[in-house]
Amino acid sequence: YAPIEMRSAREKLDKAKKAMADKEYELAADLANQAEADAKLAQGKAGSAKAKVAADIIDEDIRVLREELRRSRK
Repeated sequence: YAPIEMRSAREKLDKAKKAMADKEYELAADLANQAEADAKLAQGKAGSAKAKVAADIIDEDIRVLREELRRSRK
């Protein structure tokens, strides 16, 4: 299930959300990219349905965060 990588992805996503709230948009984008990479790594390592669901949830959160970033930068 690759719990270390999933935890890392969640932590980076949480930091990205905080950076977004603090209007640190570049940092938020960087952290979102790192969170996505960690989630994909976890998914690839685990290969289980449970890992895929967890990674999909993180991916959706990242997608929403990126939408917010795009709107904030306009």
